[in-house]
Amino acid sequence: MRTRYLAFLALATCLAPAANAGWTALNHQPPVNMYAYMVLQDGRILCNQADSSGLGTTAWYTLTPDTTGSYLNGTWTKVASSVWTHLYFGTGVTADGKILIAGGEYSTGGQETTKCELYDPNANTWSNVTPPAGWTYVGDASSTTLADGRIMIGNILDQRTAFFDPNTLSFTPGANMVGNQSNEESWVLLPDGTIGTWNCFGHPLSQRYLPTQNQWISCGNTPVDLVLPNSLETGPGIVMPDGRMFAIGATPHTALYQYPSVLNQTGTWTVGPTPPTIGGRTIGAEDAPACLMPNGNVLLCLGPVTAGGGSFEPPTYFFEFDGTNLNRIADAPSNSKAPYFGRLQILPSGEALWTNGSTSAYIYSNGGSPNPAWKPTITSSPAIVEKGTTSIIGGTQFCGVSNGANYGDEYDPASNYPLTRLTDANSGTVTYQRTHHPSTRQIQTGNQTVTASVDMTAPAANYHMQVVANGIASDPVNVSIMNPWRVASYQIILGQLVSGGISNAQTSDDTYLVVKKFIVPNSQTPPIQVTFTGQTSAPNSNGLAVSLEDGVNTVGLARTIELYNFNTNQYEAIDTRAATTSDSVTIASATGNVSRFIDGSGNVTCKVNYYQTGPVTVSIYQARFDRVAFLAN
Repeated sequence: MRTRYLAFLALATCLAPAANAGWTALNHQPPVNMYAYMVLQDGRILCNQADSSGLGTTAWYTLTPDTTGSYLNGTWTKVASSVWTHLYFGTGVTADGKILIAGGEYSTGGQETTKCELYDPNANTWSNVTPPAGWTYVGDASSTTLADGRIMIGNILDQRTAFFDPNTLSFTPGANMVGNQSNEESWVLLPDGTIGTWNCFGHPLSQRYLPTQNQWISCGNTPVDLVLPNSLETGPGIVMPDGRMFAIGATPHTALYQYPSVLNQTGTWTVGPTPPTIGGRTIGAEDAPACLMPNGNVLLCLGPVTAGGGSFEPPTYFFEFDGTNLNRIADAPSNSKAPYFGRLQILPSGEALWTNGSTSAYIYSNGGSPNPAWKPTITSSPAIVEKGTTSIIGGTQFCGVSNGANYGDEYDPASNYPLTRLTDANSGTVTYQRTHHPSTRQIQTGNQTVTASVDMTAPAANYHMQVVANGIASDPVNVSIMNPWRVASYQIILGQLVSGGISNAQTSDDTYLVVKKFIVPNSQTPPIQVTFTGQTSAPNSNGLAVSLEDGVNTVGLARTIELYNFNTNQYEAIDTRAATTSDSVTIASATGNVSRFIDGSGNVTCKVNYYQTGPVTVSIYQARFDRVAFLAN
C-alpha cells in the first residue's frame, strides 16, 4: 500500500449508483471528507478528516445522534486536532474511553511513523504516547484489544508485538509471532479470548495469540489462500454469533475459522463462499471494511482484483454473508471509489455507517432483528441515581457477540464494549451516558456477569435504560436520575454530639458529624435519632429521595430513614436495613405523591434512627454521617 492512495485518481470509473431502500443519506452530510471513525463510549462517533487525495489530516470531528437517537439526523462537531496526521494506523479504545492512534503509513511524522497519540474525549485533548522501545517503525500496524483491555500492536518489519497498557499509558514488549511479521494482517478477538489471524507475509499460514500463555501458536494453513501475492493484502475478519471467524480474502476466496475447545490446539478452517465475478471480473477485498449487522449477517465490501494484486481498483460492491451464502445487495450510492477508501461501522442504533473519504455518508439497515440470545441483559442497576454520580451496572453480554467491525491493519474499529442509552419515560428524548471500565472486553460471555461504570449526567427525569453492544440493545430497566441539594441544618433528638457539625454532613469527604447514644441514669437507653432539613429549589417535584452516606462503630445495629409528612404531621419510614460498620451510600425513595413531604417553602425533613437489634461490641455505640442530601426530579 505504499502508493495506493493515488490509485483512485488513475483508475477511477463512474458507475451509476444503484437504488436501494436499505441505504439512506445522512440528512446532515459531513462538512469535510471523512476517513476513519470509531464509536466513543458516550455514543458519539469520532471521525478523521481526509484531504482531497484521501490522506489523513490532523482534523477530527464527532457525529452526535439527535434527541431521538437518530444518526441520520445527527450533527457534526469539530473537536481538538491531533498533533500529527495519521493514515492507516493501529487503534484501540481503552477502558476509560481514550482512543489510541498508533503510527501511520503516511504521516507528517514520517512514512511508517512511530508517532503515537491518545485522544481523551472527556477533556477533548490529545497527548503524546511513547512508542514501543526499540521500534523504528509502527506504520499501519495490525492491532486489536484483548479481553483484559490491553491494546496489542504488531511490528511491520519483524515478529515483535507490543502491548499498550491503559493504566500506565505505556507500551511493554509482547510475544513474537510465528514466522513472519504481522504487516497487513487482520487481528480478531475470538470468543475464547485468543486473537486469531491469517498471515499475509508467509501466507497461507494462520496463527493465534494465547494471552494466558503469552504465546503465538500456528493454526495451520487456511484452506484457500486469502492473500494476494504481489500486494500481500487481505480483507477483514468478523466473528459470527455462532463463534466462527469469517475471513474475507483479497483473492476471490473466503474462509471460516472455528477456534478449538482446547486452548492450545489449532482449531478448524473450512472453505467459505466464493465471491462471484462481476462484469467478467474477479472480485475480492484488497483491503476493505466489514461489520456485523444485528441480525447476524456480515455486511462487506468487495472490488475488482487482479491475479497478483496491487491495483486497488474501483468500484465497491456490497454483500451480506448470512453464515452460509454470500448475497449481493444494492450498492451504496457513493461506491465509485476502490473498496480500501471505504469505512463501515456498526452504530449503536443497529445501522451501519458508510463513508469513503468524501463528504458523502450513508446509513444501511437490512431490517433484521437479533436473536434474543445475543442481546445484553441488565441484571443489576440502581433504581435511583443522583445526577452527576457514577453508577455500577451489571449484566450479561455487555461486550456483545462479535468484534462488531474490522478493517485489518489499517485501523481496528471494533466496538465490543457497552454503551448506555437512556430514553426519557415522558418525552422520549434519547441520550447516551458515558459507560466505561467494563470488567472485561471479552465477547460471547454467555451467563457470565459483566460490570461497567456509567456516568449519569442526563437531566433529572425518569428513564428507560438499555445497554447496547455492537448495535444490539438490551431490554430496558427503569432508572430515575435526581438532582441533589444539601441539607441545611440538623437536630439531635436522641443521642449526644461527639464531633463535627452540619458542614461535615454536606460533603462526601471522610469528615463526619458523629453522634453517640445518650445514657440516662436509671432509665432505658434510647436509640440515636437525628433530623436533617433542607430546602429544595423544585417544590413541585415528582420524585423525592434521601441520599445517606453513613456508618456505625459496631455490629448489631439497624437504621431507619423517615420523611416528615406535613399533611399528617408524622414521620413515614421509607427505608429500614442493617447499619454497616464501613461507610456506605443508601438512596431511599419516597413512594406515591411526594408533595406531602414538602412544605410551602420547599422544606424537607428526614429523621435517621439507629437502634440495637443484636449483640454489640461497643456499649456506647456511635453513628457517623459523611453526607446527607435530598434528591428530586
